[in-house]
Amino acid sequence: MALIVFAVMSAVAYSGLNQIFAVRERIEAENRKWRELTLVLGRMEEDIAQAVSRPVRDSFGTLRAPLLGHPQLVGADDANLSLVRMGAGGSTGVAADLTRVGYRLREGRLELLLWPALDLPPRTGPNVHVLLNDIKAFELAFLNEQGVWENKWEPADNKALPRAVQWVLTLSGGEKVRRLVALP
Repeated sequence: MALIVFAVMSAVAYSGLNQIFAVRERIEAENRKWRELTLVLGRMEEDIAQAVSRPVRDSFGTLRAPLLGHPQLVGADDANLSLVRMGAGGSTGVAADLTRVGYRLREGRLELLLWPALDLPPRTGPNVHVLLNDIKAFELAFLNEQGVWENKWEPADNKALPRAVQWVLTLSGGEKVRRLVALP
């Protein structure tokens, strides 16, 4: 009889322990997701906040604005958001180096694009790094000089920066994360 009671108690304890481990694993996965998202959002905020008004030339020699925003991708090297920013001091040791970066949503992945130079020689594309997976949407909005939000930014003078950039990431679980960065 004692052996039967011990076996039942062991089975109940084992089941409870399994549930505790399953909950712990879900909590750790959720923590990882939000930690990664926080790092990516911080990187994006820093890049946008350090945007500078220096036009660039694409690989076809066309002069382009220093900050461009498009809701739809057209080419393989396109970004939903591309910009010229002050460089990081650790890249070449000179803090004033300018860097061209971009962000795009492609096949459910948020990707970082890093171009090797501001003015590109022919047939030069960016290096692409996956930042986040399982992203449903990446929406951008740009505040113009009149205080109106636009979903596309491509200034006619190839120099103007928006007053602010806002983006919304929609995660696979339906959560929406919104950020807004004012530009100088």
